[in-house]
Amino acid sequence: MRTYTHGAGRSSRLHSTVYDIFDKRRSDCFDNLVAQSSSSDSAFDEFMSDKAQTVQDVHFVPLPTVRRPDPNKALDLIGFSRSAASLLNLDPSEKSTSDFLKTFSGADTTSSIPANPPFASVYGCHCGDQYFGQLGDGRAVTILETDSSNNGQRYEVQLKGSTTTPFSRGFDGRAALRGCIRELLGSEGLASLGVPTQRVLSVIGTNDFIDRPWYRDDPTSSSSTTTSKFPPNKMISERAAVLTRFASSFLRFGHFEIHFMREEHELLKKLIIHSFKVEFPHLLSSTPPLDFDEQIKRFVNEVVDRQAKLVAEWLRVGYTQGNMNSDNTAIGGYTLDLGPFAFMEKYDRHFQPFTSDTMGRFSFTAQPSAVLLALQIWTTAVVSACDDEEIAGAVLGDVPKIFRERFMHHWTEVRKKKLGLSLWNPKSDQQLWADLEELMSETPRGVDYTVLFARLSEVEDVGDLELKLFDAFYCFEGGGSLDKKWLLLWRDWVGCYCGRIRNEVPEDRAKIMTRSNPRIIPRNWMMYECYTAAEESDLSLLEATMEALESPYDEVSSGKHVDDRFLRRTPREYQDKPGLAFLS
Repeated sequence: MRTYTHGAGRSSRLHSTVYDIFDKRRSDCFDNLVAQSSSSDSAFDEFMSDKAQTVQDVHFVPLPTVRRPDPNKALDLIGFSRSAASLLNLDPSEKSTSDFLKTFSGADTTSSIPANPPFASVYGCHCGDQYFGQLGDGRAVTILETDSSNNGQRYEVQLKGSTTTPFSRGFDGRAALRGCIRELLGSEGLASLGVPTQRVLSVIGTNDFIDRPWYRDDPTSSSSTTTSKFPPNKMISERAAVLTRFASSFLRFGHFEIHFMREEHELLKKLIIHSFKVEFPHLLSSTPPLDFDEQIKRFVNEVVDRQAKLVAEWLRVGYTQGNMNSDNTAIGGYTLDLGPFAFMEKYDRHFQPFTSDTMGRFSFTAQPSAVLLALQIWTTAVVSACDDEEIAGAVLGDVPKIFRERFMHHWTEVRKKKLGLSLWNPKSDQQLWADLEELMSETPRGVDYTVLFARLSEVEDVGDLELKLFDAFYCFEGGGSLDKKWLLLWRDWVGCYCGRIRNEVPEDRAKIMTRSNPRIIPRNWMMYECYTAAEESDLSLLEATMEALESPYDEVSSGKHVDDRFLRRTPREYQDKPGLAFLS
């Protein structure tokens, strides 16, 4: 292990080694929260069995041994984010070292991370208003926190897919390379788009293979048609991998809900105070000091606002989370657990890639309502810690009103910028947006959401409809055409839009729109091509896509433009492909 002395010599380094980025003190979690006290081998073996475990009266369970992957087997760096590494103050050249591979695969964390063992936390899960009981970190382990001495920000770092935990519920604790690459591209793509998200440092491939349900190559083997969603219909052997992700914390709504449902009041209060320390420290440093009930009130209001802004940002870039249970919702207001997610390509109000959500409760435009319900259930748990029941009732009762106000504020800002407007007229501009949404929804064969808005910044008169916007229309594939009725409707809307922007300064409008409407997003078919190539040991496409996703917007002032190879409709062969058009 290479180490560097602290002091003058240490401070002259611009970047850190794997060893340097970890805080050598006890972590906030160990100081603030309650751990499972026994770390004996026999207790560990009992916890790590394949049987479902009920873990009570604690926040987390230390894992004195992380059992996978085998450090004696070859490990390969598959994907790496330089942008994420910079947040950790980690020298990018470290990715080539054995320390990096062993630490961020979970093969050997003991030499890099002193003071504390890795741990897994316990949390519950609400799906809508139905409670499913204990879940917990089933294949993710926290390997503690980074040193904040360089940039003032501490991060909690997790490995996903490295081991089983007491919360694995009989599953193997592993992660497939396919899913890890999707999560890497999705997370880092969102970050570049300016959407709050967890970050992913790396994906490390192991030489183990795991069985996972997926789709037959021939979709007609299902009783469903190719235009109907259906779950995976075969078992396939996939290469295993370990993903390293980090965030200010991985505190989920479900962390609070499980203690409320179990009536573990002291644990809930400790968790709330810990949340203040790692996510909302200003609530502890107010002058004059706030009493606990006032801290909870402000805590709830800030979480509501962050969630309102997050979902508005999802809608801006066409992102659908897929699964929005309370175990996938972060109190920090960022995107977490990118599993059955997708970026909407062809516009569809009801777009939902996740096959298990048959009712569409988490579909594209249903996401604000889903977030509100999750907030109400989470707030019910949090305000139970208030000393004054009247205050608790008032805070809970205010959540719907505050969320709707904050969401509409953020959503109005999003729509205003996507249309390139300096001001928003609540009546006429709302109608202009509604008419556009109706056209995108109803136009035969569909319209690409990202392509349309990227090209809209180039529209100056009605004649630009054919020259610019038709790139977004799927009806033109294979020499097709647009019915005259729809052509006239689109000409009418473009005419109204051009009339609306007549008083806007063209340069200002272009800047607003190009900063709000990306030209590249992590499309499912792009991710598919990356992970299928990576499975054959070809990483060139993944590296090129990662580089392209770092700059998703045109920069008008500098004249920098995104390569238009990425600004295109979904290729026909991918439009209805199981695992891309829908997945589980």
